[in-house]
This record gives sequence, C-alpha cells and structure tokens, in this order.
Amino acid sequence: MTVRDHPPGRERKRFAAVAAAVGLIVVAAGVAIVATDDGDHETSPRVTTTTEMEAPAPAPGSTPPAPETTAPPSDQASALDSLEPFLAALSAAEADALRSLGVQRAYGAKVTLIHQADEGGPVVVLLRGRVKIAVTTQAGREAIVAVRGPGDLVGELAAIDDAPRSSTVTTLEPVDALVVTRSDFMALLERHPRIALVILRTVARRLRYSDLQQAQFATHDVVGRLAHRLVELSERFGTQSGDGIEITMPFSQEELATWVGASREAVSKSFQTLRSLRVVETGRRRVIVLDPDALRRHAR
Repeated sequence: MTVRDHPPGRERKRFAAVAAAVGLIVVAAGVAIVATDDGDHETSPRVTTTTEMEAPAPAPGSTPPAPETTAPPSDQASALDSLEPFLAALSAAEADALRSLGVQRAYGAKVTLIHQADEGGPVVVLLRGRVKIAVTTQAGREAIVAVRGPGDLVGELAAIDDAPRSSTVTTLEPVDALVVTRSDFMALLERHPRIALVILRTVARRLRYSDLQQAQFATHDVVGRLAHRLVELSERFGTQSGDGIEITMPFSQEELATWVGASREAVSKSFQTLRSLRVVETGRRRVIVLDPDALRRHAR
C-alpha cells in the first residue's frame, strides 16, 4: 500500500505559492526565534573572573602546566550527532498541531510507502520502526542511501516543491506512522513558521551527512565504509548487551552492501576481517559490536 494524496488541479497554484513563501516563512521564523527563544541565540556578556585577571606566575625553575586540550569530534561523530529526529526538534505545541492533522497508520515489513518518480503527496512521520530510503538507477539497480527511524520525517521535499518523488521509501520492519496530507502540511507551515526552519535545518544536516558519505566513497576501503555504517546503526539503533552493543539488522547483507557501496562478496570479506580482529561478532540478522572504539577507528 502506497501513501498517496493527489490534490485537484485547481489547488496546484496555491501549493506553488505556498512553497515559494516557505523561504519567507523561514526568514520570519528566524527573526521570531531570536526574539523568543530560550537563550540559544542570545549572547551573554563575558565576565572576567579574578582567576583570569590575576593568574599566578609559575614558581622559578618550575614547568608551567600544559594547557588542557580536547580532541575535536570526528566528522563522522559530528554528522551522526546532528541527525536529530524531526519530531524531537518540535515544541510540544507544534507536535500537537502536527498530530491533530495526521492519521496514524500501521504498516507491515517490506511495504513501499513512497515510490520514486511519483507525484508529491502526503508527508510521513515515523513513530515506530525503520524504513530504507533507496534510489533506483537507470540500470535498474537499487541503492540504499539512508535509513530513517522513529521521529524522522519523509516525503517533505516533494510536498514543498511540488516535484516528483526523488526516492523510494520502504519499511524494513513493522512501522507505525503519522500520515499528513500535503494540503494540511502546507497549511501547518503557514500557521507554525518555525516548523519550516526545523525542516530547513533537517535538510542541511542531511546534506552534510551526504557530503561525508561521498568523501568516504572516495577515501575509504570497503572495511572502512562498512565500519561507518555499523557505527551509525549502533549509535542510532543499538542496544547494550552483555558482550557489547547489539544491532538487530533490519535488512539483508545484499541490501547492506548497496548502502556500503560494494558487492555482497566484498562486504562478507570485510565482516570476516572485523571478526578476526574481535571488533564484531555476527549472527543471523544481528551484529554485536565488541569494541566500539576500534570500530570507530576503522570508520575514520
């Protein structure tokens, strides 16, 4: 069952006008946030302490202490940390307004919610379960480009710009989702302009993540790319077990290979390498990360 919502032709001009106004809404939202936010956008005056003004000189012959340094987070860690679910970024009032417009639906595994190249329609907010975002190439091959989970928003770009769907969204497991028609979603952005800013931030974060993926394809071998995918899955969906972090794999090794950008055989050999180094253990549809630090080193 595919999520569909085809508005009458006479409404298309209204949708186009609303989509064009989203940019202005975002600007207005930014101004409003500066005035009303809880302090994230305010600059507090810096207070110089007595310690800073009168730091004691080191004793003669002593070695001054080295300044404390903090290692900067890796690009991968920064990208993963920035993937905050859309629903979590909304205020309580905005989330309630969104839920009041949507219809909650339940889907089984391997159900296609959105088809690539279809006309834009409803947006979908995932409440439970995971989906894969995939693109079909001209040669007919499917390439997984992302995995989305609870709280994530899918289908928003086609709803906003009135363009065909750019990818296919398929459930990897049973999914509960909130489905909001395109007309209701656009009206929601008009009434709650800060949501447009949340979407803009979400898109920006996904673009950064996409840039990181492209860099990894150019600079990492298959082991490194596989390690990066496992780090992402463990940090977003993993559960702590007695031996390490357990990941319930929502897809087959062949699907994982398309996400890694390698053949199934190459991914299988990379798993053998990680197992031989005691970085991971594997079982049917599950991976246990035994040494998270070592896995992150392979992903760098």
